[in-house]
Amino acid sequence: MRERCRKGIPPSCRAKAWLHLCGAKYKMESDKGPVTWTRLVQARADERCVDDIEKDLHRNFPTHELFGGEYEKIGRAELYKVLKAYSVHNPSDGYCQAQVRNIKLIKSSQRVENKHINISY
Repeated sequence: MRERCRKGIPPSCRAKAWLHLCGAKYKMESDKGPVTWTRLVQARADERCVDDIEKDLHRNFPTHELFGGEYEKIGRAELYKVLKAYSVHNPSDGYCQAQVRNIKLIKSSQRVENKHINISY
């Protein structure tokens, strides 16, 4: 498996491969998978984290197609959910602007619920 991954994963398979390789697929299939995402999105986050996330949303990749133009509201709303969920899930880390770059890498190929599970590892 390592050899195949090192040679490169075709773009059409990356989303599925990412879920399996990081263990997120098994986490999602556990009894608490979908419930955890819903709980984290609805939970109250640290006010400082929420303020920082809201301040940074418009600054992150303003010209990227997933965060600007006609997808601006959708892309930023999804990004907000993932960042907030992570800050609730991992309060010792909270939020930092560098997390956005990691999320951008997986954003285009996965549903928003999967993004949180992937960055949780």
